[in-house]
Amino acid sequence: SVYSQPLLAENFDYPAGTLLTDVGWTAHSGAGTNSVDVGVPGLTFTGYPLSDIGGAALADNTGEDIHKTFPVQNSGTVYAAFMVKVDGSANGYFMHLGGDPIGYNFRGKLFLIGTASPFNFGMSVGSNTATPITDGSFTFGTTYLFVLKYEIIEGTDNNIVSLYVISGEIPATEPALPSVGPLTDPGQSDINPASIAIRQFNASQKVTVDGIRIATSWADAVTAEFSLEDNTPPIFTLGYPAVANVDATQADLEVSMD
Repeated sequence: SVYSQPLLAENFDYPAGTLLTDVGWTAHSGAGTNSVDVGVPGLTFTGYPLSDIGGAALADNTGEDIHKTFPVQNSGTVYAAFMVKVDGSANGYFMHLGGDPIGYNFRGKLFLIGTASPFNFGMSVGSNTATPITDGSFTFGTTYLFVLKYEIIEGTDNNIVSLYVISGEIPATEPALPSVGPLTDPGQSDINPASIAIRQFNASQKVTVDGIRIATSWADAVTAEFSLEDNTPPIFTLGYPAVANVDATQADLEVSMD
C-alpha cells in the first residue's frame, strides 16, 4: 500500500466534549467563549480514507475561532481535504487558511450561503463577499467532502484558490473544473499557507468538520490510504540546532523540534 505523507492529518480522535484548544489547536479570537469541542461519532463519507475515525469538531455557535498549524509552504500547491455537515446555516465564512502566526490575512474563505435548507456554499480569496457555487443546492444533515486548493504563484497578490465540493464518488484525480474558481483577487495579499482555521461567527450555524488532511498533491490529501503511524518527520524550531556554552575544549549542542 502507498500511504499519504500529509502536512497535517486531524481525525478529532478524542473523547466527546474535549476542547480542541487542549489537543493542539489554538484560539485566535474569542478564546473560551463557546469553545469548539469534539462530538462523537465523527462523520462518514464513502471512499474517503479519513471517514469514520474518532469524533468531529463542532462549530455550532458564535465565539471562539481556532486554528492548527502545519509546515509553512513557500511554493507549489496546498490541498486541504475535509468532511463537512451542516445542520443550521447563516451567511458567513466558517473555514479558511492562514499563515504562521495566523495573523489577519485569512485566505481561501469558505462560506455558508442561505439560512435554510437547501442552502449553498461559496468561496473568496480573502474578501467577505463569496463567489457561490453555480446552481449549488445542499441540504442539512448531509456530509460533503471539501477540497480547498491554494496555488502559490510567483509574483505578488496573485495566488489562486479553488474549491471542490463532492457529494458522490470521489474522483481519483483532480477534476478539470472546480465547484468554485479558480479565483484571484489583486486586492488580497498572498500568504505562505501554514494553518487551517475553523470559525464560529453566528449562533445559528451548526457546522461539523471532520477528517482534515492537508498535503501538496490531490492524491495525498484526498485519495491515498491513511496510516495511523506518524510518518511526518519532526521539524527543528527556528534557530535550532544551536551551539552554546563554548569554551576552549567543549561546547553544548542544543536541539528543539516539534
